[in-house]
Amino acid sequence: KYLSFHVLFRFVCFLLLIHLFCLLAKELSTMHHHTHQYPLPCLHCHPHSYIRMVQNLIERCLMFQMSQDQCIKTLEEHAGIEPLVTLTVWRELQKENEEFFRAYLQQLIPPKFHQ
Repeated sequence: KYLSFHVLFRFVCFLLLIHLFCLLAKELSTMHHHTHQYPLPCLHCHPHSYIRMVQNLIERCLMFQMSQDQCIKTLEEHAGIEPLVTLTVWRELQKENEEFFRAYLQQLIPPKFHQ
C-alpha cells in the first residue's frame, strides 16, 4: 500500500515538528541542574508537562493513522520517549475515550479481518 503525497508530506512535517520541539526543549533544559540524553521536558522534574507532551505526540500519531506499536516506536526513535511511558499514556487515553479508540482501531484493521 503506497502513501499518498499528502499523507507523506504530513508525516514529514510531523517529524520536523518533533525535531523543532526537541530544539526548543533543549534550550529550556539548560535551566536544569542536570543533563538529559534527549532535550525534552523531564519526566522527573516536570511530570505534568512531560505527560502532556507525550499525549500531544500520541494525538499527532493518531492523526497519521499509526497503530499503537508504530506510535511507540516513532516516539522512542524520534523523541527518545521510553516505550513504557508512551504505552501508559496511550492506555489512559484509551480509557478516557473508549468509543473513539474502538472506532479508530476498527478503521485501522483491513475490512477482510472485521467480524
